[in-house]
Amino acid sequence: MGVVGAWPFIRKKGYEPTLAHPDSARFKPTNEGPFRHIDVLGCYFTTIRRAYSCNDEAKAQSIVETAIRKHAVPTNSALYIDGQPSQEKRATNLRRQEIRDMAVKQAELDIICLEDRVNAKQKMRKQVYFSAKKNLEKAFSWSLDSKLGLVEFLRSNGWNVVECDTEADVMIARMSISSDIVVSRDSDFLFYHNVETIWRPISNSKLFVYNIPQVLDALQVNKDQWTALAVVSKNDYTANINSLGLHSNHGIIKNLEGTDPAHIVDQYLASPEVQLKNADGQTFCESLRVFVQNQQTVLVSETSSLISSEATYPSLRARLFRLKEQYSAIVQSRQEDTDRLKSQSSGSPRHKSCQTFNRYRTIDRPEVKGATDHHQKTEDEECVVSKLSIDTGESPVRAITAASSLPSATTISTTTTKHAEKTRKGPCHRPRYVWKTRSRQIRQEPPASMKQYKLKPWKKVPEQPSGSDVVEKEEEEEKEEEKEETKRNRKDISDMNKLGLLRCFEYEHPIVTLNVGTLNANVRRALAEDSIPVPNEATTSKAANPGSLSPETVIDHLNEAVETAATVKRKLQRLVGGFIQLIFSRGAFEASDRQILDHLCPRTETDAKGSSAIKSKGKRKKKCRYDHVGFVGMLARYLHSGNPPGSSNIGNDVKRFISRAQDLNLLPKQVWQPTRNVMKFPAVTVTRSITSDLVAQFSRFYKIGSVKLHDKLEKQFKKGLLAAGVNIAIDDNVSAIENFIRLNKINGDRWNTVPITPVEQPFILFSELDLVKIFWSNPILKDWLSGNVRLKGDAKPALTDVVGWLSTQGPGWLISKLLTDNGRVDRQDSERKRRRRNGPKMFNARAMNKEAMKEHLSQFREPGFDPRNYSDKGYALSGSIRTDGFRLQLLSFKLGELNSVRYKRLSEDVLPDRITSTVGGVDYHLTEIRNVVKSRDDVTRLLGCEPEDINIIGLDLGQTCVVGASAILPNGGPGKDRADEARFDVNGDVQMKESKNAAKPEKFYNFVVTQKALYQSIFKNRRWMDKEKKKPGSNNSESITDIESGLAPRAGEDSDFLKYLECLDQAAMRLHDFYNGNHHRFKRRGWDARKAFEAEFAVITDRILGIVGGSISRKRDESCKMVIAMGLGQFSSKTKLTSLHTAFMAYFVRKVT
Repeated sequence: MGVVGAWPFIRKKGYEPTLAHPDSARFKPTNEGPFRHIDVLGCYFTTIRRAYSCNDEAKAQSIVETAIRKHAVPTNSALYIDGQPSQEKRATNLRRQEIRDMAVKQAELDIICLEDRVNAKQKMRKQVYFSAKKNLEKAFSWSLDSKLGLVEFLRSNGWNVVECDTEADVMIARMSISSDIVVSRDSDFLFYHNVETIWRPISNSKLFVYNIPQVLDALQVNKDQWTALAVVSKNDYTANINSLGLHSNHGIIKNLEGTDPAHIVDQYLASPEVQLKNADGQTFCESLRVFVQNQQTVLVSETSSLISSEATYPSLRARLFRLKEQYSAIVQSRQEDTDRLKSQSSGSPRHKSCQTFNRYRTIDRPEVKGATDHHQKTEDEECVVSKLSIDTGESPVRAITAASSLPSATTISTTTTKHAEKTRKGPCHRPRYVWKTRSRQIRQEPPASMKQYKLKPWKKVPEQPSGSDVVEKEEEEEKEEEKEETKRNRKDISDMNKLGLLRCFEYEHPIVTLNVGTLNANVRRALAEDSIPVPNEATTSKAANPGSLSPETVIDHLNEAVETAATVKRKLQRLVGGFIQLIFSRGAFEASDRQILDHLCPRTETDAKGSSAIKSKGKRKKKCRYDHVGFVGMLARYLHSGNPPGSSNIGNDVKRFISRAQDLNLLPKQVWQPTRNVMKFPAVTVTRSITSDLVAQFSRFYKIGSVKLHDKLEKQFKKGLLAAGVNIAIDDNVSAIENFIRLNKINGDRWNTVPITPVEQPFILFSELDLVKIFWSNPILKDWLSGNVRLKGDAKPALTDVVGWLSTQGPGWLISKLLTDNGRVDRQDSERKRRRRNGPKMFNARAMNKEAMKEHLSQFREPGFDPRNYSDKGYALSGSIRTDGFRLQLLSFKLGELNSVRYKRLSEDVLPDRITSTVGGVDYHLTEIRNVVKSRDDVTRLLGCEPEDINIIGLDLGQTCVVGASAILPNGGPGKDRADEARFDVNGDVQMKESKNAAKPEKFYNFVVTQKALYQSIFKNRRWMDKEKKKPGSNNSESITDIESGLAPRAGEDSDFLKYLECLDQAAMRLHDFYNGNHHRFKRRGWDARKAFEAEFAVITDRILGIVGGSISRKRDESCKMVIAMGLGQFSSKTKLTSLHTAFMAYFVRKVT
């Protein structure tokens, strides 16, 4: 109500209103002081709605008067009641009427659903009831008779009531003077010329007091500019110009001069920025009439097709009230029946579990005394229950309770006396609809054949690591791949160079990313004086000492290279985005542009099976006429150095694209010079990583994005949400970008049209070869590299000599010398022990030399290789890193896993059991247990014990509860070793004590962790981020929140990528300093939040293992046989917070295995 966003806008600009209470001496209603004008409907609408919805008219009038007396007295105030709708507010009234009508329809559907359930004597669903109640609140309409009745009631009690012709705020603006007080929640009063003091009621009868002159001082505008700002912004009378909201209009109007709001509005409409966006020719005549002239025109009655909610609302409210009374009677009747049955039943009452909150609580179920098998329900009991339910006509629940209360001698036949020992003698639980038994004792019926999972080995090696989609290969490609595979396998390992060994390692082991911490800490540890260099036979006595090298030199130089690569990446994204917008949105498309689009992204096409089966075109390099990596890489090198591309076919295509971009004013005109620019960092080195990343990004964004859009529109078409003639098929004859833009236009431009890297510095991938060329441009690092290379004679080594010498060393040599201490074999074990408790984590990674790599690979070439006996662990550096200038990640080979087992390259008889081995990977390790364990002999063979001796932990993953664990411990669990020392009872503070020699009964434990508990570290970081973003900059400039909210939209009907870039360039330095400056403060807080988040996972994992006597810090005892069952059901969460079940599952499996 009022000018949209006016109240929070004032507070964001630095003005804080005074918080007051009517009972205080200054604000208490008295006969003296300033006169008070009260907008009744604007102040007390919620009170009126609640009073007239739940009470009769007389009591409702009394409630409304009581609320008014908190702010005024009859002798010193005037009450204003709204009259007929105004012509200026016609659009707003129609929109509100539509909302009320929709609420009435939804409320009626909810009430019908509730009536059906109440008539069937079923439980009333809480969410449906509250939905009906909420929709009835939305549908509330204050009738004219009730309004006139309140006017007469107030006048009879001495109040001065003014019945307005139209809106009350216009009448108050005309009647008030500068010394009066206006009481209202309507933000329109902020902008009227005669109003200077506003009391805004909030909760608990409190007030926010606004002094308009102080507000103008805080916003640095005068009264006329302030009124003009309300006219041109979105309000109840006119809409604002697209992408010009309250913040943007304030920045424009405060620089305009004038003494009349109408004249300032004319200047505003004449400004170039407004004219560019005012495509509809907005003039703001209605807003000028209201805010400047304080006039409104009564709306002439007109016919409308909209249904009126005035007549429907009372009947629906009465129906809901009757339903509530009927359901209360049903609940009371059920409670009486339950109390009667409880009074007849025998047995001790069930004790409820403790309700005190424990973040990671273990709940012990009460043990059943004197029962050997208290979970099994006998057949004779079932007979008694069924007989009772038939004879008495009662429900099975009541029959079960009645059966438990009958004496065994009179109700159970002689055939059941031999089972008397097995009958339930424990605590009497509350009645349930099902008999509670352990799921392990129920023989589940097998599912339908179409749902049964049967483990089958791959007939063909899948091309994707997930193994979910096996792409059928053509004969020519299969033959070619077999030839390459045979050639690679037949090649002798002893003759391989460094690159060949790395490819063999990639073929045998998966590549993982190790988060080793911050770049600063790793470099300082690597270059510390007490660091022991990695021994290498090629290192001479004149090699530079790593401790003499300054860490700041390495860090600053590498940060500069990362920033340079990220800048080139953003330039290319901006160029491609501007090119796409100009040729599609502004009608500049030419036939030759399609070839450029094909160079940027491969095509998508539909196969013969139908439109839903999508495959990529040009996936095989030999059949593809476009080299996407070459084109993007050459374009990136041009943007970095400015040197012209070569004269090859791809170079000529890049030149044509550059010329086309220059014609569209996306690039400056340039004359090719014969001399080439020499950059600090080589162009090939800087752009190598971002090239492959951009090609994958464009393919994922446009090719896969067009497929997702096609699937989404196809679902909408089937539901009838799209017109019959809309073409949503993917066209094989055009580029993927054209398909994406066309489908996105049908979708309402709801998706971004261009991928753009955020201001925060991204991760950049560098190999050791790239690092050598980057470090060579720094004189200090160049001397350090030269000192580690030995040449014949005393000749100073050149860059090519250093690169050649590095190829003779093992991968990771330079990384372990300069960037991190991970990978130093000689100090690996001692460092890991020293850091185990308080120090940073150190991975079991090593930089292997070529001889060690050959020795490791040779075992896989032996004819009798058996992966069941494979026992290597740890990681081997691959010679590449990823860094964003703050964090450091190492790309390494995971030696504990084999791709040959994962993809079933070996014969099935030598593959290890999936349930006991992780050689094939942790996701390969997770499988349905019924596919592996099919009999008792399988348990003995795999675990070496009987099934009765196995401790079982079942994990159920979800969204609201991230993990729910249930443990079954035979014979009381592992004993006093860990369980009695580290396990707590339900209250979480009393340790359980058990005797060593006492017989330990079977125990059950529950464990639950909620999503809210895990999100606390993330919430804390978000609150800090919001607080920092809202802080104004230097010289009281705009905050980061204002800057980001003021950017042009990138999606939607009003999206403009070029305008977005212009706004982004204006605030580029400020955004860069916030996200990347001040010693990476932004990233440092995020890194701390991530470590705290992982610590939460560690605590949960440790508590789960603690149930069975285990711990996250030590290996499992061989005498403790344990099976962890985890639900593999997949689900997606689209509401509330992001689900954490997948993140916890990945962490838990990695830690436990």
